[in-house]
Amino acid sequence: MNDERRHGLDPIRAEVDAIAERATATVRERSDAFWSGYAARPDTATLAAWFVPRCWREIDYVFMLGEVIRRYGLGFERKHLTALSRQLLDEAEHYDRVGRIIERLGGTVPVAPPPSARRWSAFLWESLEHHRLGAIAAWNLSETAATATLDGIVEAGRRFQLPGLVRTYEQIIDAMKSEPCETGKL
Repeated sequence: MNDERRHGLDPIRAEVDAIAERATATVRERSDAFWSGYAARPDTATLAAWFVPRCWREIDYVFMLGEVIRRYGLGFERKHLTALSRQLLDEAEHYDRVGRIIERLGGTVPVAPPPSARRWSAFLWESLEHHRLGAIAAWNLSETAATATLDGIVEAGRRFQLPGLVRTYEQIIDAMKSEPCETGKL
């Protein structure tokens, strides 16, 4: 493979990294603000509703990765196609796990984008139309930003005595550590 293709982001790496840092900080601030508000007024319906957009993003990523594989899979190296397929399964498992949290809290698992996720979902799918890796790049940035909230979710689950929440997110974190996605190398 042409070495140039493996370093395609190098010319804009600093810009991409800065965007990722800002996105990560913003997501963490919003998550911390939610948990502060929840501490002042704990409510299971509010907590269930907070997980709905997160749950939707998981299944949206499953659909997107499936579409990338369907459209472009055979144009990728086999190892990258395999990595995308594994990531699709991981995202499906996250959808199931987060969905179970929502149901245990008395909420309803989303089957369509909730209002707060519609703009992001549209952007994700539009990105797919621009470049075969466009949606993967958007998904990767979103996952990078969301990673900053995972430890906070576990901490909050412990603080508010939500053992199912803690267990679920510890499993997600452990899975992410044990098999990091290689799609960033596509």
